[in-house]
Amino acid sequence: MKKIYVILSLLFYSLLLKSQPVLVFTQVPTITGVSSLVDVVSSKDGTNRFFLVQQNGVVKIWDGASVLATSFLDLSGIISTGSERGLLSIAFHPGYSNVSNGYFFVYYTGTNGDIKIARYRRSGNPNVADPASGVVILTIPHSTYGNHNGGKLNFGADGFLYFGTGDGGSGNDPLQNGQKITSLLGKMLRIDVNRFAISAPFYDIPPTNPFLVAGDGIQDEIYALGLRNPWRWSFDKLTGDMWIADVGQNTWEEVNFRTAANAAGVNYQWRCMEGMHLNTASGIQPCTITAGTSTPPVYEYPHTSAGGFSITGGYVYRSTSSSGFPAMQGWYICADYVIPNAFLIKPDGMGGYVTGVQNTGIPGNITTFAEADNGDLFAASINGAVYSVTTSTMLPIKLFSFTANYQNGNDILQWASSIDPSLSRFEIERSVDGTRFGSIGTTLPQTIGNTASYQFSAAPATAGTRYYRLKMLYNNGTVQYSSVIKINHLVIEKIRVRYEGNGQLQLSTPFSIMQINIMNNGGQKVKSFTNVKAGSQVLQTGNLPAGMYWVQCVGDRVENFKIAVW
Repeated sequence: MKKIYVILSLLFYSLLLKSQPVLVFTQVPTITGVSSLVDVVSSKDGTNRFFLVQQNGVVKIWDGASVLATSFLDLSGIISTGSERGLLSIAFHPGYSNVSNGYFFVYYTGTNGDIKIARYRRSGNPNVADPASGVVILTIPHSTYGNHNGGKLNFGADGFLYFGTGDGGSGNDPLQNGQKITSLLGKMLRIDVNRFAISAPFYDIPPTNPFLVAGDGIQDEIYALGLRNPWRWSFDKLTGDMWIADVGQNTWEEVNFRTAANAAGVNYQWRCMEGMHLNTASGIQPCTITAGTSTPPVYEYPHTSAGGFSITGGYVYRSTSSSGFPAMQGWYICADYVIPNAFLIKPDGMGGYVTGVQNTGIPGNITTFAEADNGDLFAASINGAVYSVTTSTMLPIKLFSFTANYQNGNDILQWASSIDPSLSRFEIERSVDGTRFGSIGTTLPQTIGNTASYQFSAAPATAGTRYYRLKMLYNNGTVQYSSVIKINHLVIEKIRVRYEGNGQLQLSTPFSIMQINIMNNGGQKVKSFTNVKAGSQVLQTGNLPAGMYWVQCVGDRVENFKIAVW
């Protein structure tokens, strides 16, 4: 029986592997006159412009037709350059398009090598920033060595600013910053910049930051730790999941993945581990995992011509364009800077990952990937070339639409497709985290005509966000997947919290909650409950001093409630 199971597992994996898209990199001919590209970012304001970040400190704009002659921003006079230093990233506030907003943030190395996070604002001209608006909101000392500066800013779905920092440089982290809880180097950091303060402090600490505990000795900005040089990392725009490509030392490059619900407080294990392997470099043992949840990468590749020597992180393909490529949907795509290889990773729905390598047709020296407003994927090289990333692989069946709506207690899925006689069946799959899917039903395909419409009704297994996808199975054994869609009906997922006095907290929840934290107004955790079951119940808070508190419910997402204790 065990042998049969292994054979079937290998067969399933083989079928998934065959369904991987073949990537095509096509240079965008109208992006010219730029060099040393290290970041390409859309402002997500509906203008479909790309902001081209040059390591020399200059940001240019491509408006879809050409690169504008006037620079958007020029910081060349206040940065250090050379090796891995320079202007490294730009990120636009989620409210950037609002007239009253217009804020964006940059990540660069100052003249002495320190990491600077600065806030700027656009001018009255949407194609030009106001240089006088600049203010450095955070400085991280980094003057000892010139390499490992990290350098990618992203706003999360929670509206907070995230950025990954390198471990401080040299080799094998001689300053031990990756595990040093008093340092902001070798970390993923999260701060709240939404107050737009005009004097220090320029940011706040989100109350749900995982190490926001008074007296624990851990820097409050830390969201995760144990990173070597997370040069490029991203959020999945559909699920909010975090993908971090961490550049390796002498042997392994790695990709880390965490769902949106469990990305906080993670320790990615550098310098104790390189990839999935104990780091046995001379003079660094013993090594202790200092804090957080120790988590290995989900993918690694060796320092060989079949792998590479410096990973450049990318994105999960989530194009919503009518001209998008269904065969690429859900694949995380990244590349190596030194060896022209591309890597594809996708959760297999069973707790594992399908992976693949493509080593033909890949440009060299890819420094960054980019995501357009509609989710189309691009890549850029250090020489200034920008490429659209598409595929030559087309799905045998074309999905014209796939939607989900909550109606009268059920999730109603509807889709329309072309008709393919070789299609055996549709399997409807559901997930609560957007990663691990399971089948909940089957629909047989129509065989008459050119197009067909389908509907499937599913009772929600849990409250909160649900994810759905279609698994299409063909008579020859081929398997293809649709894009993932999500539904979130708030009416059936309401949590109610009320303080009753005498140390009693009345809780009513329609679903189980992984963890409940009670925090004071300073963000300090004063009480915690785990694995709270669904239903109405009383939680004993103990003798809390009178005042205002936050009740934080952590599950597939985080909900916060304010209570008064007397």
